[in-house]
Amino acid sequence: MPYDAQISRTNPAAIICMVDQSESMEDGIKGDSSKRKCDGVAEVLNRFLHSLVIRCTIGMGEVFPYYYISVIGYGAQVGPAFVGKFQGAESVCISELAEAARIDIKKIQRPEGIETIRTKVWFDPIANGRTPMCAAFKSAQRIVEKFVAQYPNCYPPMVLNITDGDSTDGNPSEDAESLKTIQTTNGNTLVFNVHVSSTNAPSIIFPNGENQLSDPYARMLFRMSSPLPAKMCQTSKELRFEIADGAKGFAFNADLTCLTSLLEIGTRGQNTVSTT
Repeated sequence: MPYDAQISRTNPAAIICMVDQSESMEDGIKGDSSKRKCDGVAEVLNRFLHSLVIRCTIGMGEVFPYYYISVIGYGAQVGPAFVGKFQGAESVCISELAEAARIDIKKIQRPEGIETIRTKVWFDPIANGRTPMCAAFKSAQRIVEKFVAQYPNCYPPMVLNITDGDSTDGNPSEDAESLKTIQTTNGNTLVFNVHVSSTNAPSIIFPNGENQLSDPYARMLFRMSSPLPAKMCQTSKELRFEIADGAKGFAFNADLTCLTSLLEIGTRGQNTVSTT
């Protein structure tokens, strides 16, 4: 069956996050106009990486190398977007990433006193330049090709594109389709797209047809997205999303809750990791 490969130390999985870092990411995000979109996305992505580290931690605190993570930023520049020790690194094993977080400390005044919050950071918010999405997809393809050549039997790589606007370097559809043709013995590479918004228009999550989308750009992103594998559909239902047959990994006018849920569904919808 496709998309049922066991993730293990000897057969890890790859997650590639493509993050729009264009100037428009400076705008406020849906649901919290006081927070820039770039800040909200960075917050969710860092929290997701931290949760992934915890899920890969076994026994006395050893972080098992179940995943290889890539973060590609695209704006004024296109390329790896980790900060700190792995700045410039294309792909980093989760066990190495776990030891490389920067700790940010924030003090918040509460009625009962000052609370100190420590946050692990691997990715910083940036909002500068245009939206070279085609170049970002090409970078993702190079990473996926290298990974699949090394792990041909792995759970298919998952590529998540987070954006707030149109591509400025061409139509990314062909690049997305090319990426989806890269196969492991367990299925084709998965490409999911999330449009983050400043508007309060209703969110559309996991649609199963273009007729649900009035915006031409949304329809293009929908066509670029992969159908949700069966186990991810089940995970979506467990998280109380309504999933119709043919639903795709796509969200339009998403807020931070939608983005968090999609990241959760993408990894929980993979087979439980093994200690072998």
